[in-house]
Amino acid sequence: MRIANRAIRLLTNPSAEWRSIAVQPTSTAEIMRYVLVLAAIPPLAAFIGYSIVGGTLGLLIPPLRMPIGWGLSRAIAGYALWIGGVYVTAMVIEVLAPRFQGRASFQDALKLAAYAPTAAWLAGIVMVLPELGILMLLGGVYSAYQLAVGLPIVARCPPDETPWFTAAILLCSVIVAAAALEVAFGF
Repeated sequence: MRIANRAIRLLTNPSAEWRSIAVQPTSTAEIMRYVLVLAAIPPLAAFIGYSIVGGTLGLLIPPLRMPIGWGLSRAIAGYALWIGGVYVTAMVIEVLAPRFQGRASFQDALKLAAYAPTAAWLAGIVMVLPELGILMLLGGVYSAYQLAVGLPIVARCPPDETPWFTAAILLCSVIVAAAALEVAFGF
Protein backbone atom coordinates (compact mmCIF):
# COMPACT_ATOMS: atom_id res chain seq x y z
CA MET A 1 0.00 0.00 0.00
CA ARG A 2 2.96 2.33 0.52
CA ILE A 3 3.60 2.26 -3.23
CA ALA A 4 0.05 3.40 -4.02
CA ASN A 5 0.21 6.11 -1.35
CA ARG A 6 3.51 7.46 -2.68
CA ALA A 7 2.18 7.47 -6.26
CA ILE A 8 -0.99 9.31 -5.23
CA ARG A 9 0.99 11.89 -3.25
CA LEU A 10 3.40 12.43 -6.17
CA LEU A 11 0.44 13.05 -8.48
CA THR A 12 -1.56 15.26 -6.15
CA ASN A 13 1.11 17.19 -4.24
CA PRO A 14 4.52 16.67 -5.83
CA SER A 15 6.33 19.44 -3.91
CA ALA A 16 5.40 18.07 -0.51
CA GLU A 17 6.13 14.49 -1.55
CA TRP A 18 9.55 15.41 -2.98
CA ARG A 19 10.41 17.12 0.32
CA SER A 20 9.45 13.90 2.11
CA ILE A 21 11.46 11.79 -0.36
CA ALA A 22 14.53 14.04 -0.02
CA VAL A 23 14.86 13.55 3.75
CA GLN A 24 13.61 9.98 3.98
CA PRO A 25 16.34 7.35 4.12
CA THR A 26 15.30 4.85 1.49
CA SER A 27 17.19 1.74 0.46
CA THR A 28 17.85 0.89 -3.14
CA ALA A 29 15.67 -2.19 -2.66
CA GLU A 30 12.71 -0.05 -1.54
CA ILE A 31 13.13 2.31 -4.47
CA MET A 32 13.39 -0.56 -6.92
CA ARG A 33 10.31 -2.26 -5.47
CA TYR A 34 8.39 0.88 -6.43
CA VAL A 35 9.91 0.81 -9.92
CA LEU A 36 9.26 -2.91 -10.40
CA VAL A 37 5.57 -2.48 -9.63
CA LEU A 38 4.81 0.72 -11.55
CA ALA A 39 7.09 0.10 -14.53
CA ALA A 40 5.12 -3.08 -15.21
CA ILE A 41 1.93 -1.15 -15.99
CA PRO A 42 2.71 0.15 -19.53
CA PRO A 43 4.18 -3.09 -20.94
CA LEU A 44 1.47 -5.25 -19.37
CA ALA A 45 -1.29 -2.94 -20.59
CA ALA A 46 0.28 -2.81 -24.07
CA PHE A 47 0.49 -6.61 -24.16
CA ILE A 48 -3.20 -6.86 -23.29
CA GLY A 49 -4.10 -4.09 -25.73
CA TYR A 50 -2.12 -5.27 -28.73
CA SER A 51 -2.24 -9.07 -28.29
CA ILE A 52 -5.64 -9.66 -26.69
CA VAL A 53 -7.90 -6.65 -27.35
CA GLY A 54 -6.35 -5.61 -30.66
CA GLY A 55 -6.21 -2.29 -32.39
CA THR A 56 -8.53 -1.09 -35.11
CA LEU A 57 -7.75 0.91 -38.19
CA GLY A 58 -11.35 1.96 -38.68
CA LEU A 59 -14.90 1.14 -37.73
CA LEU A 60 -15.47 -1.41 -40.47
CA ILE A 61 -12.21 -3.34 -40.07
CA PRO A 62 -11.99 -6.01 -37.35
CA PRO A 63 -9.33 -5.51 -34.65
CA LEU A 64 -5.77 -6.45 -35.56
CA ARG A 65 -3.89 -8.41 -32.92
CA MET A 66 -0.19 -8.97 -32.38
CA PRO A 67 0.75 -12.65 -31.96
CA ILE A 68 0.88 -13.59 -28.25
CA GLY A 69 4.54 -14.69 -28.36
CA TRP A 70 5.70 -11.50 -30.02
CA GLY A 71 3.54 -9.38 -27.72
CA LEU A 72 4.93 -11.12 -24.66
CA SER A 73 8.53 -10.70 -25.80
CA ARG A 74 7.90 -6.99 -26.47
CA ALA A 75 6.32 -6.59 -23.03
CA ILE A 76 9.29 -8.24 -21.32
CA ALA A 77 11.75 -6.14 -23.32
CA GLY A 78 9.78 -2.97 -22.58
CA TYR A 79 9.73 -3.75 -18.88
CA ALA A 80 13.48 -4.39 -18.86
CA LEU A 81 14.05 -1.14 -20.73
CA TRP A 82 12.02 0.84 -18.18
CA ILE A 83 14.01 -0.65 -15.32
CA GLY A 84 17.34 -0.15 -17.06
CA GLY A 85 16.30 3.37 -17.99
CA VAL A 86 15.85 4.24 -14.33
CA TYR A 87 19.45 3.27 -13.59
CA VAL A 88 20.84 5.08 -16.63
CA THR A 89 18.82 8.20 -15.76
CA ALA A 90 20.11 8.06 -12.18
CA MET A 91 23.68 7.95 -13.47
CA VAL A 92 22.99 10.91 -15.77
CA ILE A 93 21.47 12.92 -12.90
CA GLU A 94 24.43 12.15 -10.63
CA VAL A 95 26.97 13.18 -13.30
CA LEU A 96 25.09 16.31 -14.42
CA ALA A 97 24.11 17.65 -10.97
CA PRO A 98 27.38 19.54 -10.34
CA ARG A 99 27.21 21.10 -13.81
CA PHE A 100 23.89 22.67 -12.80
CA GLN A 101 25.12 23.76 -9.35
CA GLY A 102 23.36 20.83 -7.67
CA ARG A 103 24.49 17.99 -5.47
CA ALA A 104 23.13 14.51 -5.92
CA SER A 105 24.49 11.27 -4.57
CA PHE A 106 23.62 8.19 -6.57
CA GLN A 107 20.88 7.43 -4.03
CA ASP A 108 19.34 10.90 -4.51
CA ALA A 109 19.65 10.54 -8.28
CA LEU A 110 17.99 7.12 -8.08
CA LYS A 111 15.09 8.61 -6.13
CA LEU A 112 14.57 11.24 -8.84
CA ALA A 113 14.88 8.71 -11.66
CA ALA A 114 12.53 6.24 -9.97
CA TYR A 115 9.78 8.53 -8.74
CA ALA A 116 9.60 11.14 -11.54
CA PRO A 117 8.11 8.74 -14.16
CA THR A 118 5.16 7.88 -11.89
CA ALA A 119 2.60 9.72 -14.02
CA ALA A 120 3.86 8.16 -17.26
CA TRP A 121 3.76 4.67 -15.78
CA LEU A 122 0.24 5.15 -14.42
CA ALA A 123 -0.90 6.67 -17.71
CA GLY A 124 0.38 3.51 -19.38
CA ILE A 125 -2.86 1.78 -18.38
CA VAL A 126 -4.50 3.41 -21.43
CA MET A 127 -2.48 1.04 -23.61
CA VAL A 128 -5.14 -1.59 -22.85
CA LEU A 129 -7.05 0.21 -25.61
CA PRO A 130 -4.36 0.88 -28.24
CA GLU A 131 -6.37 3.68 -29.85
CA LEU A 132 -5.97 5.69 -26.61
CA GLY A 133 -2.19 5.21 -26.47
CA ILE A 134 -1.57 8.84 -27.42
CA LEU A 135 -2.95 9.79 -23.99
CA MET A 136 0.17 8.29 -22.42
CA LEU A 137 1.93 11.44 -23.62
CA LEU A 138 -0.01 13.40 -21.01
CA GLY A 139 1.53 11.22 -18.32
CA GLY A 140 4.94 11.84 -19.85
CA VAL A 141 4.44 15.60 -19.74
CA TYR A 142 3.34 15.43 -16.11
CA SER A 143 6.35 13.23 -15.33
CA ALA A 144 8.64 15.91 -16.80
CA TYR A 145 6.91 18.41 -14.52
CA GLN A 146 7.41 16.09 -11.54
CA LEU A 147 11.12 15.87 -12.38
CA ALA A 148 11.37 19.67 -12.58
CA VAL A 149 9.67 19.98 -9.19
CA GLY A 150 11.91 17.34 -7.61
CA LEU A 151 15.30 18.50 -8.92
CA PRO A 152 15.73 21.59 -6.72
CA ILE A 153 14.47 19.67 -3.69
CA VAL A 154 16.36 16.38 -4.02
CA ALA A 155 19.40 17.41 -6.11
CA ARG A 156 19.52 20.86 -4.51
CA CYS A 157 20.04 22.74 -7.76
CA PRO A 158 19.14 26.44 -7.85
CA PRO A 159 15.68 27.22 -9.26
CA ASP A 160 17.16 29.18 -12.19
CA GLU A 161 19.14 26.07 -13.23
CA THR A 162 16.15 23.70 -12.91
CA PRO A 163 14.69 24.17 -16.43
CA TRP A 164 18.11 23.53 -18.03
CA PHE A 165 18.85 20.57 -15.77
CA THR A 166 15.41 19.11 -16.51
CA ALA A 167 15.89 19.59 -20.26
CA ALA A 168 19.33 17.96 -20.14
CA ILE A 169 17.98 14.92 -18.29
CA LEU A 170 15.02 14.59 -20.64
CA LEU A 171 17.26 14.88 -23.70
CA CYS A 172 19.61 12.21 -22.35
CA SER A 173 16.61 10.01 -21.51
CA VAL A 174 15.21 10.34 -25.03
CA ILE A 175 18.58 9.42 -26.53
CA VAL A 176 18.93 6.39 -24.24
CA ALA A 177 15.34 5.32 -24.95
CA ALA A 178 15.86 5.61 -28.71
CA ALA A 179 19.05 3.55 -28.48
CA ALA A 180 17.35 0.94 -26.31
CA LEU A 181 14.40 0.68 -28.70
CA GLU A 182 16.80 0.23 -31.59
CA VAL A 183 18.61 -2.57 -29.79
CA ALA A 184 15.45 -4.27 -28.55
CA PHE A 185 13.15 -3.90 -31.53
CA GLY A 186 15.24 -2.69 -34.45
CA PHE A 187 13.24 0.53 -34.91
